[in-house]
Amino acid sequence: AALITSPSDTSSQAIAVNAVYNDTRDEVLRAFDWDSARRSAALGSALTDTPPMRWAYAFTLPTDPYCLIVREANNNVDFEVQGRTLLCNESSLVIRYTARIPEAQMDPTLGTAIAMRIASKVCYTLTKDKIRTRELYQAYKDVLADGGHIDSLQGTPVHPFTNTLDSVRDA
Repeated sequence: AALITSPSDTSSQAIAVNAVYNDTRDEVLRAFDWDSARRSAALGSALTDTPPMRWAYAFTLPTDPYCLIVREANNNVDFEVQGRTLLCNESSLVIRYTARIPEAQMDPTLGTAIAMRIASKVCYTLTKDKIRTRELYQAYKDVLADGGHIDSLQGTPVHPFTNTLDSVRDA
C-alpha cells in the first residue's frame, strides 16, 4: 500500500481514508472519555422554549469546542440530550463533555486509536483481506483498553455517569 503523505492525495488509499475520517474521528472520541478531549462548561441562560415532558429547563450544548457527548452534569443530575439541546430540571448547569478537538491537541493514544479504527474500516475495501480487517479492529479495541489504563494513571479517576437504565441493565 502506498504511503499517504497528504489529505489531498488522490491515491485509492487516501480517498478511502478521507471518506471515513470525520465520522471515525467523532466515533472514537465518543467511545472513550479521553483526557485530551475532556472539557467542562457552564451552560448559558436556559432557552425560553418550553422543554418537553418532564424537564423544566433546556440549554444549548457548546459549539466551541463542539460537544460530541455529555459525560456528566452537575454531579450526576438527571438530564437528556435531544439534538443539540440538553434538558434537565436545574436552572444552572455545569457539564463535563467530550469535545471535537484538532489533531494537535490529541493525546498520542487517541491519535493511534483513530488511525487503527480508520485502518479497520478501509482495510477490506483496499485489500479484500477479512482476517487483516478483523486484526485491525482488535488492535483498535486494544488501543482503547490501553487508553483507559493510561488515563487511570493521570489524576483521580472520573467515574462515568450512570442512570437508572444502566443500573437495571447491570443488575
